[in-house]
Amino acid sequence: KIVFLRRVPIFGGVDDESILKVASITSEKSYSKKNIVFHEGDYGDALYIIKAGRIKIAKVALDGREKTLTILKGGDFFGEMAIFDDMPRSATAESMDNDVRLLSISKMISGY
Repeated sequence: KIVFLRRVPIFGGVDDESILKVASITSEKSYSKKNIVFHEGDYGDALYIIKAGRIKIAKVALDGREKTLTILKGGDFFGEMAIFDDMPRSATAESMDNDVRLLSISKMISGY
């Protein structure tokens, strides 16, 4: 986990002790294709870093149709807005591949 976290841009410049703390509170989760990581409007209690696979971030438009905002890949992160602003999730995150692996970092990290 530590080697992977070092390569993630949001942890650039973070000291070794802090990286070790972050690694100790992460958990790895796997998702199959079309699994929902979280829905728009859900309470946000974690941010996610993609280890493998792709995640689609989408919203429901006013006309009721889904609008894809972005496609994320390995090394990208998402879900951070709900961690820092304590607001509901602003979009839905869905796995696009059969073996999507995410590192989940709990909201308790904001205490560091």
